[in-house]
Amino acid sequence: MFWHKKKFNWPFVMFGLIALGIVISIAILLVMISDKAKDGVLRTAKGIQSAGEAMQNSSPAAVKAKYKEDLSALRKQAAGDKNWDKAFETRFFAMRVPAELLDEHLQAFWDVNGAQGDKVKILLILDELIKKAEAL
Repeated sequence: MFWHKKKFNWPFVMFGLIALGIVISIAILLVMISDKAKDGVLRTAKGIQSAGEAMQNSSPAAVKAKYKEDLSALRKQAAGDKNWDKAFETRFFAMRVPAELLDEHLQAFWDVNGAQGDKVKILLILDELIKKAEAL
């Protein structure tokens, strides 16, 4: 009996190779999922941080300070540039306005549009709006 060769059992070898392939693919898949989860956690942390910064920048004091800066920059641009009318509307409406000055801001816009390009009137209107903003 010892002189008989043992037959190679192909079905068990094939089953073993398939099982090994499944184990390796599951391991790779788990590594990929853990990397995606880690990236998701980092993106969530960055999102929370940027939301916190946005909340901090949207405080009433920060909005008032930024509004004063934007008005001063707009005033300088109006005094210096000759063709600033085109950019005026976009910059004027892009400003974050404090709640107390919403009506005055809109009224100043209508007054500037009514000034028909008279630079002296426009500068006076902007100066008046700056004074109101500083009074807050």
